[in-house]
Amino acid sequence: MGLQRTSSQAQWVGLSNGVFSVKHGETKEEYAAFSGLLIGIGFVDKKGFEGREYRQMVLTFQSGSEIYKIGLDTRNGYARSIKMKLPNVDLTREFELVPTYKAETKDASCFINQGGIAIKQKWTRDNPGDLPPAESAKLGGKTVWDFSAQEQWLEKYLLDHVGPIAAANLVKPPSGQSSGPSGHDEAGGEESQDNPEDGAGVPADSQDVPF
Repeated sequence: MGLQRTSSQAQWVGLSNGVFSVKHGETKEEYAAFSGLLIGIGFVDKKGFEGREYRQMVLTFQSGSEIYKIGLDTRNGYARSIKMKLPNVDLTREFELVPTYKAETKDASCFINQGGIAIKQKWTRDNPGDLPPAESAKLGGKTVWDFSAQEQWLEKYLLDHVGPIAAANLVKPPSGQSSGPSGHDEAGGEESQDNPEDGAGVPADSQDVPF
């Protein structure tokens, strides 16, 4: 079977303001896209900016001989758009993540490309399937959306349907060689830290929720 990397050897990749980043000591390099083979997905409770508690989705990728981890607040625009599209990805092959961010509205999203094709959402307003709808309420004259039931359902769905396929990828090498963060071939850095303001609005992708 050969040698297998442990999670402690993984390179953490940050995502904020529409760019991926990797730290090398005191320096940080930024990238427009990330590609790799998904070998793991998980969810953990975290404390972030000013002690704010949140749920984090951790995606683990293999790219060439390197292992990368991307940790995202499950309710920001990047994570939500990725979760809605992952089930439509061929998880036995590498794919590319291309984040977008609109500073003026703080809207964040993430395109997924595979084989030159943009992956669409599995669930939409017109075809929500079994996905529970977001619940709305009025607070101070403004509409506030509650995604709790939807988030819990998505987490279970991804662990049940995406998790086993990703885990099976760990025992075989990825098809072809890719460079992780675009143009990056080295490891070294620390866990992603979410920007509390990043992706706070409705995701920029017109197909994305709320619905």
